[in-house]
Amino acid sequence: MMYECISSFGLATAVIDYTNEFWPLGVMLFGLVTLSGGMIVLKAIRHHRSHADKPEMATTPSPESYDTAA
Repeated sequence: MMYECISSFGLATAVIDYTNEFWPLGVMLFGLVTLSGGMIVLKAIRHHRSHADKPEMATTPSPESYDTAA
């Protein structure tokens, strides 16, 4: 990134290059995004597995309970 700073004395311009100073920030940002994406995927897998292990409950009673109720 190149920034131009205008000096108040004589309106001279100076170019400051921050490229080398910002690369660790980019690396950390990429790592943070990758880590949070991985955590979201792991949570989704755990959520899916926790619901897949439970058997579905029957919503209607079985025919044997009809016989005992009558």
